[in-house]
Amino acid sequence: MKRTLLLLPAIACLSLSAFAQVPVDKTVSLQSVEIQGKRFGGLTGGEVKRLQVDSNLSGLTGTTADVFRLLPSVVTDIEGGITFRGSSHPGLLIDGVPYGLMEEYSGDMLIQLPALFFDRVSMTATPSIELVPDGDAGILNLSSAAYTVGDSPLVLTLGTGFQERYNVGAVLNLHPGKFHVVGKYNYRREYRKRTFSKSTANKAGTTVMNNNATARPDVHLADLSVGYDLTANDLITVYGLYSLMDYSRYGKIHNNKLVDENLQPVMFRHRYNDQRQEAYAAEARWSHAFDNPQDRLSVVFNYNNFGYDEDNEYKNEKPETGKIIAEDNYYVNQDKNNYYLSAIYGKLFADDWRLRVGYIGRFKNESYYAYGNKLAAGEWQSDPQKENEYNFNRRTNLLLAALEKKWGSFYAEAGVQGELNWQKIDTRYKIDDV
Repeated sequence: MKRTLLLLPAIACLSLSAFAQVPVDKTVSLQSVEIQGKRFGGLTGGEVKRLQVDSNLSGLTGTTADVFRLLPSVVTDIEGGITFRGSSHPGLLIDGVPYGLMEEYSGDMLIQLPALFFDRVSMTATPSIELVPDGDAGILNLSSAAYTVGDSPLVLTLGTGFQERYNVGAVLNLHPGKFHVVGKYNYRREYRKRTFSKSTANKAGTTVMNNNATARPDVHLADLSVGYDLTANDLITVYGLYSLMDYSRYGKIHNNKLVDENLQPVMFRHRYNDQRQEAYAAEARWSHAFDNPQDRLSVVFNYNNFGYDEDNEYKNEKPETGKIIAEDNYYVNQDKNNYYLSAIYGKLFADDWRLRVGYIGRFKNESYYAYGNKLAAGEWQSDPQKENEYNFNRRTNLLLAALEKKWGSFYAEAGVQGELNWQKIDTRYKIDDV
């Protein structure tokens, strides 16, 4: 089944906002990680908060999910899932760019990522007009602080804790001649144990399910930024990122069923799960300052890929005899390719008037395939109920313009976006005829 959506003509969105900037120095302790921020009260009722994670060696004991918990209106669960202003689908960006890595499985990354890898965390319920307006409740953005010649050229970190928790990282900071080189690497491993319980009652009786799962995820994350001062007004930067998360997980589901308060035969369901999440990105940026340093042109091109591979094997055991009475499996493969291009020009006029105009293009290709088998009469047979396949393609072209004005501590902005969006969904469900 194919679904094609084309939006014509361009959609115009008008944004008006005014803020009274009231700086409030705040310092909150998070396992020795210092977070500093300023609060901006808006006449529209919205708020903007920017938090800066201090470069502190002891900060490696905290994760990005821990930092998010300190943000007002943000809630994170034990698995790293984020709820922002009541929505579980906020926009998650890395340095202003959408990544496939930060979509469905972002929770796995956030509970493993040390807070110091991306040491700037910002959130806004009213996103800048320079951002693609994805998400249901604003934007959460991760970025890195700018390293200078005055910073240490090499930083090594090593941490260990309970539950087989290990963390090792390194930051390389070099500035030879006109080059600016910053490379980071972090490895993290821990032992996870989760217990879930669920009770379901119906006319047939009451079923109590206890699910116990253990996992040992290995997480590698590295990035490299190389900047070059082409001229006094031009900085060219190339950036690369690589992430790998590999799970080995075992779970045991213990089902108890009561009928008229009599315990029925019990069944154990074993789950053996391997999961691999791999992502990489390549990016180029050009920043040009005109005669007035406040007048600037910024161009960004980013390509990022995310791959997800999950293998599941299930075995049903009869506890009275220890015999395996049924077996099945389930496999998932997903691949995402994201292309992002933006060109933004900003010019400062007299009396603190500022104009910004630009273009944003976002192009996404995604494929997903899931299938499964079951063991019947000693032979493996495909299970149509577990089969699902789709391809998703989207092309977004966006033009923007914004006019800003400052009066001392007051700030006002009016902006407009015109968006042309095309997307196509191709789904296939293979179900045998009844």
